[in-house]
Amino acid sequence: MIVILAVLVFGFFFWARSNNVDKSEYNTLYQSEVTHELLDKDSTITVATYNIGYLSGMTNNLPIYASPEFMANNEVRVIEALRTLDADIVGFQEIEFGSSRVYGTNQGTMICDSLYAYGAFAINWDKRYVPFPYWPPRLHFGKVISGQAVVSKFAISDYKVHMFEGVKGSSYFYREIYASRLAQVVTLDHPVKPIVVINIHAEAFEAETRVKQLDFVYELFWELDKEFPVILMGDFNSNLKDADAKIYLFLNDERLVSCAIDENDIPSSPSSFPADNPDRRFDYIFFNPDHFELIDSRIATKFGDISDHFPCVATLKIK
Repeated sequence: MIVILAVLVFGFFFWARSNNVDKSEYNTLYQSEVTHELLDKDSTITVATYNIGYLSGMTNNLPIYASPEFMANNEVRVIEALRTLDADIVGFQEIEFGSSRVYGTNQGTMICDSLYAYGAFAINWDKRYVPFPYWPPRLHFGKVISGQAVVSKFAISDYKVHMFEGVKGSSYFYREIYASRLAQVVTLDHPVKPIVVINIHAEAFEAETRVKQLDFVYELFWELDKEFPVILMGDFNSNLKDADAKIYLFLNDERLVSCAIDENDIPSSPSSFPADNPDRRFDYIFFNPDHFELIDSRIATKFGDISDHFPCVATLKIK
């Protein structure tokens, strides 16, 4: 009996960790029928990074059932908020590509089909069943197909994905079910000159792994900066309120401009998480001022509780 039970448990586990999507389709480009009027000499762009938490609002990662009506309403809300923002480029984290927890919606194509001509999608979490939250079982995520996206008004000429080092300290079972982490590197054909966007989502729970990932991103940024103007954005999962946070590798680099940051008192800079009572900052945009001039930047609190994060937004002028 014990042997049979063990076989069933392990059989279920290996089924649960298997993928829904062929790995050759994890990193894809998408073009919608949306069109944009682009001025050849317009060097001003608005960019944003937004962890949308699969549009689950403040229920993200909590043992709370988000109903179809709740999710549908947040789909409408995010499209209207993004339409009002009218950013030229947006990097998303925790975006779904047909997961059970969003009732099969592909949020990447939904946003592109509504607002953006071009998208670069990356799947970093593809499991048939995720037993989280641990209790009660009726609230388990089920099938998860999740990841990151860069959407743009400008055509995409090149797209690469760099996988980060994974977590080390947890059990084998945890590591096999847990999400991977990655950096999207998207080259955009802006009418003035090509622009590279790096969109990241760093490790949330294991600090040692996050440090290694952000070291890699830092080196990647400066390597790409030798050839292109680069905008680095994403959820770094590193809180500037903590004096020893790894984000200070970027914040203290005088060669970089940090968006929506109080340079005179960095720890007092606006928070982006959680949306219902923001007291931490995880979401950032960085660039080299040799390539861009900062016109304006902010944490976009008007997005409210569509996600548990607020977007970070910046308006830049290409030099």
